[in-house]
Amino acid sequence: MEQTFDDYEVIVVDDASTDDTVERMRRYPVRYVRLEKRSGPAHARNAGIEMAKGELIIFVDSDVIVAPEFVRDHVEIHEERGDIILQGMVYHVRELPKRLSFRYLIPNGICWHVFITQNASVKKRWLLEVGGFDEHLGAFMGYHDLDLGLRLQELGLPMVHTFRRCRAYHVDGPPVELDEFIRKSYERGKTAYVFVRRFGKRGERIAHTRKALIISHVLKTERWVEGRGIRRVVAEFACISPIYQLLKGIIRYHYRAKGILEAMHLWGGQNTLNLSAIRGKYESSSRSGSSWG
Repeated sequence: MEQTFDDYEVIVVDDASTDDTVERMRRYPVRYVRLEKRSGPAHARNAGIEMAKGELIIFVDSDVIVAPEFVRDHVEIHEERGDIILQGMVYHVRELPKRLSFRYLIPNGICWHVFITQNASVKKRWLLEVGGFDEHLGAFMGYHDLDLGLRLQELGLPMVHTFRRCRAYHVDGPPVELDEFIRKSYERGKTAYVFVRRFGKRGERIAHTRKALIISHVLKTERWVEGRGIRRVVAEFACISPIYQLLKGIIRYHYRAKGILEAMHLWGGQNTLNLSAIRGKYESSSRSGSSWG
């Protein structure tokens, strides 16, 4: 609403939210569409792409705050560089600073591989050419944008990264929303498995499914992470950042591994990375008394 560029539209796709999004959207001049049933990020973003009138689509997630020059920067870089995939950077924060300034914002979240929808843009014609986001990944979180990015690159579109333009904050949120964090980690494990099966070694370099399985196995997370005590420990150390981040990382690996294993059980089959060999270690561990629950 405060951009220095005026020839643009804002499209908000509400994937069956249960909060006050509907009331909030009435306050702003946006094109708003609400999906009555949760369909997942792929379907929601495809709905937004179909609605868009312009030739350039800029993706921003709902927890990203952008600089006043954000839209202008995206448009100008596409005009300068032609047919590209533009990946803007973000500065990750737990909460927004009291004085919001983008002047010297140096990104601390960099993805070299592909396209992350926190801050990215590509022409609508290329999105339609590859069929948009893959809705076969379902309503789960994770890897829809990475999957799309690799398919866009297969068209020959170069990746362009911008550091000093298209600036934005990504708000990671308060430290103790553990249930939501667990759900997302588990769902991302499921979609990571599908992603790696589709793109093989290239996908594994991005998704690190073997790393998640091995770390979880070595730390025997199936024996203790899902116990009641872990929530109390996380809450106690929430104010001690190094310990909190370590615990959060272990929990992430556990639930990612659990999602990967569930996907392997559901969709089965071999892949180029032979994840089944790692799964066998978990199964033998379960027979010795531990369980994924």
